[in-house]
Amino acid sequence: KGLEWAVVFLVGLEDGYVPITHARDPDALAEERRLLYVACTRAEEELHCSWAAARSFGPSQRVPRSPSPWLAAIEAAHRDLVRAQRSSSRIAREGLVDSRKALGLG
Repeated sequence: KGLEWAVVFLVGLEDGYVPITHARDPDALAEERRLLYVACTRAEEELHCSWAAARSFGPSQRVPRSPSPWLAAIEAAHRDLVRAQRSSSRIAREGLVDSRKALGLG
């Protein structure tokens, strides 16, 4: 599995949505992380991640949002991947391993 679409858009990557608020125990968080990993790995060429600074519920309720705590790990993995693609050095490969560890994948 994986690399199913050239471009993938992941939206709603907000704290409380990813991971979902009710995922409190380690197994539930691991499943949330696995689902995000699966979504990310479906992109063959481009992965676009976004979150809303605020959400509206009804005509008068506007709720401020913050980014998912896992977005930083996705951004770090992206930086490391770009670095690894530019250089086949040992340091770049180690950075990619560190990012996988940050994502809880190795």
